Amino acid sequence: MKYRVFIDTNILLSGIFFEGNEASILDMVELDLMTCEDAVDELRRIVRKKLKYLKERTFEIALAETEKALSDIVIIPRAS
Repeated sequence: MKYRVFIDTNILLSGIFFEGNEASILDMVELDLMTCEDAVDELRRIVRKKLKYLKERTFEIALAETEKALSDIVIIPRAS
C-alpha cells in the first residue's frame, strides 16, 4: 500500500537542493507525493529569488532540477 503525502514548499526546496530528511522523502518510491499549484508557484519564485546570484548556466541547471523533481509529484490544480 502506498501512502499519499502532501509536501509543502519548504520540503520541496530543501529536498531538491540539500541532502537530509527532505531529500529522502522526495526519493521514497513507497509514497505518492502531491503538492498544490500555489506551492509550486512559491517554489519557483523562491528558487529564482534565492539563486539569482548564480552564474547563468548554474542557474539554468538549478531551474531544470526543480522542474525534474516536480515531474514525479502530483500537482493539485487550483479550484476554479
